[in-house]
Amino acid sequence: MKVNPDEMGNYFEGDIMLSKNVIRNVIRNEYYRWPGDIMALCVYQFYQTSQCIRFTPRTNHNDYILVLKNNTGCWSSVGRQGGAQIVNLQENGCVYKGIVMHELTHAVGF
Repeated sequence: MKVNPDEMGNYFEGDIMLSKNVIRNVIRNEYYRWPGDIMALCVYQFYQTSQCIRFTPRTNHNDYILVLKNNTGCWSSVGRQGGAQIVNLQENGCVYKGIVMHELTHAVGF
């Protein structure tokens, strides 16, 4: 049975995992912004070619993006959440460059 990841979950706009403190996907609180515009990311190296966003390998960072492939669709929280921040990319339907970049853009804060 094929599952359409766009139709899964109760996410805002279908792919945004909202916390109680995030309203209308605008990041007003400094806590939810990535410090120094640097994000630690546990994912593919080729995303480091971005000109406006720097992804760094995780070393001792407390806050970082953790990419999972659970069967819960394509989704992310908006902005820095603290700790291991999940970006979920279901294998069947989410692992395309445009979708991956879309979800990572949510994690950045857009």
